[in-house]
Amino acid sequence: MTMRIEVYTGKWDSQNWAIKILEPRPGDNYMLGGFDAWRNELWGSEAINSLNLKLLTALSTEEWVHAEGEALSMFEADVKAVQAQAQLITKNVCIDERSIMITTNRFLEAIARARSVDGGILIW
Repeated sequence: MTMRIEVYTGKWDSQNWAIKILEPRPGDNYMLGGFDAWRNELWGSEAINSLNLKLLTALSTEEWVHAEGEALSMFEADVKAVQAQAQLITKNVCIDERSIMITTNRFLEAIARARSVDGGILIW
């Protein structure tokens, strides 16, 4: 299975789902968030944990991860930290650098779309 990345408008409210998931636009590529097995193999790895990320590591423990507002900036910083250390990370996990970069670029694309609609991202 694969993780899915959604962009939404509205404000996250886990009690009543006060968000609207946006349909991808033609040319959008952000929807696929990597293999579900990566939750532990990549996002829960020692290499990732050593980066002291704020939100991205939640992918290893949470079924749903979302970010909006200031949390989008924190998530973006986490993604960029992973990209900056991708070569080092690949020495400690069984996932190649190209795959890490493709997936993290999709996260960045989703963040940009979310910002353009004053919304957020949901990864599940």
